[in-house]
Amino acid sequence: MENQKTVEGLLERVRLLETQVRRGKRLGAALVMALLAIMFVGANISSDVIECKFLTIQGPDGKPRIRFFGGNANQFNGRVTMEILDPKGLRACEAFWDPNGQTGRFTVYKNDNSGQVLSTIP
Repeated sequence: MENQKTVEGLLERVRLLETQVRRGKRLGAALVMALLAIMFVGANISSDVIECKFLTIQGPDGKPRIRFFGGNANQFNGRVTMEILDPKGLRACEAFWDPNGQTGRFTVYKNDNSGQVLSTIP
């Protein structure tokens, strides 16, 4: 008789445990789906404007390849500048406009690590 009560008690405990596991799985699945929905909605939010004073775009190797300077007075005398860098990180070419927006220049540098100008278009 004692064994029957113990077995019945164990069966009841197993049923309760199975119920809790099912509820846990459902809750976990609901949380994962909610997280995915939040990530999907967040990924679809479009931004038409990115605002910053300095922007660097890196290549697949993690090295800077393009740099944009937004006209900060501490950077290139306030010029708005775009630099394209070679794989070694040296300037390959740059384009800039002065703070007043009246003049600009496109410059290509020699590919010999000297930093000398190869060609300039005013």
